[in-house]
Amino acid sequence: MRKTPAHWWPAFYASDAVLMPPNRPIVKGRVQIRAFLQGLMDGGLSSIALKTTKIESVRDLAYGRGTYTLVITPPGGAPAQDTGKYVVVYRRKGRAGAWRAVADIFNSDQAAP
Repeated sequence: MRKTPAHWWPAFYASDAVLMPPNRPIVKGRVQIRAFLQGLMDGGLSSIALKTTKIESVRDLAYGRGTYTLVITPPGGAPAQDTGKYVVVYRRKGRAGAWRAVADIFNSDQAAP
């Protein structure tokens, strides 16, 4: 069975969201973000753990920040673990609307290669 983020990504990102991964250009829009995340999974992303350390909101904007640990096992390669931090900005449309991520940035705690 192919791994896919399709079961959670529509509920997380706004249609105009941006993802700002390390050492890559900005990924714009839900469709492109899904493709980027699928590429990570196809490239061997085997696990990710997020630990949210703070969440704050004011009216229809909120942010969360925290740390992550992920493991990538490229095809035919050895597993590699990475740890880092992230910030996600959320927007709510309307008083009863759902919160959606509009900006998501993460970066490693490890030195650049």
